[in-house]
Amino acid sequence: MKNLQNFGVQELSASEIREVDGGFVPLIIWGVYLSANAVAGIIGTCFLAGVAVGANVASDQATN
Repeated sequence: MKNLQNFGVQELSASEIREVDGGFVPLIIWGVYLSANAVAGIIGTCFLAGVAVGANVASDQATN
């Protein structure tokens, strides 16, 4: 703790610890969660589009 006091850091009391809402870390976790869902949706959409194109090409080749 002595090294942190050189930087002006103070220890929180028990009531102050209860009042802290998590700070910046929960926002980062929430952002990663939303980004992962968005990326998964994009990947799923691209996969389904690829399947549709592949099925279309296969059916065209089967008729020729």
